Amino acid sequence: MVQQTLTPRQREVLAELVRRKKLADPNRCLWPKEFEGNTIECATAFVFECWTQLEAGGTEKPIPDWPYIREYIRLWWETRESHGVLITEKCRRMVISWLSRALELWDMGRSRNLILLLGEDYDAAAKHVWRYEFLYKGLQRRHPEWNLEDCKTLRFEGERKLKQFALSNGSVANYGNGEDRQVQGEGASAIIMEELPIYPYGSSVLAQAKILIQGEGGVPKGYIHAIGNA
Repeated sequence: MVQQTLTPRQREVLAELVRRKKLADPNRCLWPKEFEGNTIECATAFVFECWTQLEAGGTEKPIPDWPYIREYIRLWWETRESHGVLITEKCRRMVISWLSRALELWDMGRSRNLILLLGEDYDAAAKHVWRYEFLYKGLQRRHPEWNLEDCKTLRFEGERKLKQFALSNGSVANYGNGEDRQVQGEGASAIIMEELPIYPYGSSVLAQAKILIQGEGGVPKGYIHAIGNA
């Protein structure tokens, strides 16, 4: 049997073909191998790579490795796996909201997801969607070795506000209005409701959200996370 050795040019061409095939897969994982597994451990490791921004002064700092943070990650992961509903009272400095965005970003980067993020109104929702971009660009800046492709966004009025955030694997997060009587859409991997207690039609929105996460035969295929002030 004759074993053929590839020339340097042939190896380059082969590597480029592999790269193109990978890019052609819209459902691919964007993260390094240590974060691609569908486990609590992978989700936790990813979260602690993320840095948040303080609302006052714009100071950046990593998400703290505290016991309640790890417990929250476990609850979030179990809710996602069971296609259930998680209701969270958030603390000051929006730690929970940042943590939720980091977990949702991890999920979006693992495979194609469609997320609908509702706020008190469109303006509030746009601020939360912007946090995906902040977290993602922070990872790009701190980890150039990850070779993360650029995200795509649709801007809202003003700075640090987005209507939509999208990744190259097909994942998309859209903003929504909590003041509406119902949630619009054709299905979602996750529906996030920030400030649910102050929605004028909160019970109606929650009921509609439960319909939107259903797949064929009415079987849930997504999850719901409702967040409100303590």
